[in-house]
Amino acid sequence: MKLTSIVLLLSLFTISLYGQPSASTLIGNACEEAKTENKNVFIIFTSSGCGWCKRMKKRMNDPRCETLFKDNYIIEYLTIKESQKNKHLETPGALDYHYLWKGNHAGLPYWVILNDKGDLLEDALNYTGRNIGCPYQPEEVEEFIRILKKTSNLKRKELNLISIIFRTSYPKVKHIQ
Repeated sequence: MKLTSIVLLLSLFTISLYGQPSASTLIGNACEEAKTENKNVFIIFTSSGCGWCKRMKKRMNDPRCETLFKDNYIIEYLTIKESQKNKHLETPGALDYHYLWKGNHAGLPYWVILNDKGDLLEDALNYTGRNIGCPYQPEEVEEFIRILKKTSNLKRKELNLISIIFRTSYPKVKHIQ
């Protein structure tokens, strides 16, 4: 039996067992697509109850920059750390990748950027080891832009637009007097 047949059978087994593809299958497919389209892979670890995860997705899907991300990356969301009632939403095997890519001590969202071979190029940890997750503070946005510049073909004008979108997304804070 050929290796591709074995992988296909394992993928089908995983889908039928868990009701959704495994993290390995999703990452493998994303890498194959990235190779075909000459892009990198942007993996985002998320959870349905995570407000920052929703903000990250909203910023990346903002109509002003959605195409910029999609033209430069194959984007895949892996769901982890769900509440007991939402465990069925978790991507099978995703937590293993989250730990493998140093996300075990980071909050969500946590993301990594891979090349088309699946090699880690960048992650959401800044130079101090802190997760920038959904960047919104100026220094976090600056680090995010540096990473995007390094891992994409985005031009200065496009990076500036992304920077503006992420910087203007400060969360509303109630001031106590």
